Amino acid sequence: MIELDKKHKAVFLEPGKDKQQLFKEVEEKKKQVVEIELPIDKEEEIFRAAEACPVDAIFIYDAETGEQLYP
Repeated sequence: MIELDKKHKAVFLEPGKDKQQLFKEVEEKKKQVVEIELPIDKEEEIFRAAEACPVDAIFIYDAETGEQLYP
């Protein structure tokens, strides 16, 4: 799930991590890198979220090959 922080920056809510702590980490680092294993039925949802990003700030890579899948 992706949620906007108070500065309207998209933050990927990682399972098992505190939302407010994630917001703080992303604010300090200026970016967020998340590696997750997606079930096949969630891939389309993630690609739609990346495509909807108005500043192309969401990049999707294949973890095994390193190939950039989006954008």
